Amino acid sequence: MKPLYAKIFLPIITLINLAFILIFFGGIFFTEYLPRTIFFSDFLKYYLYGSPVVAAIFIFFYYKFRDVHLFRYQSFVFHLNFLLISLSVMLLILVVVMKAFVME
Repeated sequence: MKPLYAKIFLPIITLINLAFILIFFGGIFFTEYLPRTIFFSDFLKYYLYGSPVVAAIFIFFYYKFRDVHLFRYQSFVFHLNFLLISLSVMLLILVVVMKAFVME
């Protein structure tokens, strides 16, 4: 039996990751400069600080269900999530470094 929560969780977490990454980069391109974009939105800040938790949960689901066929385009969803989560973690590192050295 294929677990229903994995079929629901994986596409939802993909859409959430994709939406926040697009909002982040859209905010960078449509505002005057980068620090205002990073620290202006609380949602983006909470998402970036929570991205390691999201990564840990997704990696748990990935290793538990990687051999089970849950839905079409499953490997694409897995690879897209790995890309988005790695971007989130890199942006988190950028935010922490900028907050420590630039935004004094």
